[in-house]
Amino acid sequence: MPAFAALPDVVLNTCPIDITAGAIEITLSAEGNFQVYGFAALPDAEVNTCPVNITAGAIEVALSAEGTFQSQYPGVPVASLGTLFQRGDGLSPEAFATVAEIIQIIGPEMDGDFIEATTLDSPAGYDEFIPGPVAGGEVTLVLNFTRAGYLQLLADFEEDNSHNYRIILPDLGATQLDFAAFVVEIPLAMPRDLQINFEVVLEITGQVIMAS
Repeated sequence: MPAFAALPDVVLNTCPIDITAGAIEITLSAEGNFQVYGFAALPDAEVNTCPVNITAGAIEVALSAEGTFQSQYPGVPVASLGTLFQRGDGLSPEAFATVAEIIQIIGPEMDGDFIEATTLDSPAGYDEFIPGPVAGGEVTLVLNFTRAGYLQLLADFEEDNSHNYRIILPDLGATQLDFAAFVVEIPLAMPRDLQINFEVVLEITGQVIMAS
């Protein structure tokens, strides 16, 4: 479903609302520049109409536009600076807080197992396999040591329950990886010529969900 942001030069002319038999219909008439989330309108683009219809709990948006639109999520490299790792509080609704002082994130290291299905009459004598279980793998964090940060993740390590975690990438689509995991390792390191740091290894349970 497209969504629109009105830029500063937009003038709203009319916005009549019609409510009939439980349905709400909004017809927007406006002039100026609009931006479609996910797409940028190039100079020759013009949004003509954008009626919104709400019926039986469903929202429909019909876009009428002319011109050229360009994706805001091009396939370009993304620097890792700005990546966030967050921990859920386990409440409902769940809130996520950013874990500070992270130096590096490795993973999720997802992998799949294959089950050998070779038989005596396999073609040309080659091994054959069929898909088996898929694992979310591990996520490894390297962090500067702070007492508060270490104790928080140590508490997760000492519990028998998994926790919900989230990685947010700094790309234009704000790619988000959600997963539940157990903290299985949390070693401290005190190198002679570097700051104290510690690693956290999380074992993912279940599926890694990617969203934006």
